[in-house]
Amino acid sequence: MLTKKEAILKAAIEVFGKKGYERATTDEIAEKARVAKGLIFHYFRNKEGLYYQAYCKVVEKLQREFENFMRKNKNRDIFDFMERWLEKKLEYSINHPEETSFLVTLVGVKEDLRRRILTDLEKTQGKFFNFVREKLKELKLAEGVNEETALKFLMWFFKGFEEMYIRTYQGRPDQLKKDAQNLVEEVKVMLKIVKRGMLKE
Repeated sequence: MLTKKEAILKAAIEVFGKKGYERATTDEIAEKARVAKGLIFHYFRNKEGLYYQAYCKVVEKLQREFENFMRKNKNRDIFDFMERWLEKKLEYSINHPEETSFLVTLVGVKEDLRRRILTDLEKTQGKFFNFVREKLKELKLAEGVNEETALKFLMWFFKGFEEMYIRTYQGRPDQLKKDAQNLVEEVKVMLKIVKRGMLKE
């Protein structure tokens, strides 16, 4: 049984995900959560505060997923790890379409709110960065490729792929489910290309 605060956050994720930050209203969120509108402002002060807390909730959930995955797969090499994690993220997106759609709405929020969230995201991504950095120390990198450059490239690759599939399949969970295996195969090919260019022969 959800508390009223949890019900508001759940409704906010769904309504913001469907309509975006600007078009979503607290009236719709209150109706969806089946609470009085005043209760939203009791818990979250304003619409911006509600959006921020909803975003934190989704990111914290993803962070727990990653930490559990990392514990179980920490002995894999970095390329195998990234392939399997992207596959896990695809599976997560299929099973949680409302959260996936909600994450995309960050591009449409006010600049100060977006900056605040992105600053927080950098902190939560620290574990992933540190894990990848340590894994890169195990590899024999090609001449002219240092660990810091390799780290940046892998992060750009990872972030770019995620953004691409989230934007492409926003609001289309059934199509994402159909294309999931093809996307996994694409990731494998892409990582092979990255690996060949990054490592010594």
